[in-house]
Amino acid sequence: MEAAITVTDVSALTSLQSWVQQRALRGKSLEDSLQKIMRYWVEAALNNIPKGDRQKIETYLKTQVAASSSLASAAARGPAATTKSGQRAAARANALRGTIAARIVAALNIYQARHLKAAAFYAAVNKWISRRIFSANLHRAGLLPARRLLRLSDNAGRMPRLTNIPGSITSTFTDDLAQIAVENWASSHGGDGIAALAPNAFEAALTQTDNRIAGWMQEKLEASARAAGLEVR
Repeated sequence: MEAAITVTDVSALTSLQSWVQQRALRGKSLEDSLQKIMRYWVEAALNNIPKGDRQKIETYLKTQVAASSSLASAAARGPAATTKSGQRAAARANALRGTIAARIVAALNIYQARHLKAAAFYAAVNKWISRRIFSANLHRAGLLPARRLLRLSDNAGRMPRLTNIPGSITSTFTDDLAQIAVENWASSHGGDGIAALAPNAFEAALTQTDNRIAGWMQEKLEASARAAGLEVR
């Protein structure tokens, strides 16, 4: 899969270029205007990337889909767990036995867990569930660097805490070039990545941003006309 990189010239978009020029008349720099445009653009792109729901993921994976019973002699079982770690392992096994997650881990032999003893098997199931919950909103996390720099919040909740965030924002401002570039290369293990999940997130967001600013400019134009005593229809 090849990544799609798009370079957009603001001057090619009438409303954005007009807005930049209008702000320049008020003493706003090109850098400031481009940052604001990018903020609106990233915000719209973020809204175009599906949101993950940690609670739904956890609830689904821990759903009981199989009934179970066991019969064993006390001699075979050995003494009941008395240590805290042993009690936690027993409680975890009881909570995860017969769940969707347990069946998936066993069927796919994830972490080579299929033939492990109960405590180790359910520890593997718990680890797999934790990783699935962790990955919620992974594809949106690629926009974290841009969000931080542009001071943009996300109503989908917190992102995964990643050591290496799969995204970046860079800027270049010289006499010949004014540019801000935002990248998102997030991908789950073995997945197709953001380019497959939301391939048109940025493209659609640019149109939304252009329309948003065009609407503002129209409102200001009509307000100015009314202030001058003109009738606006």
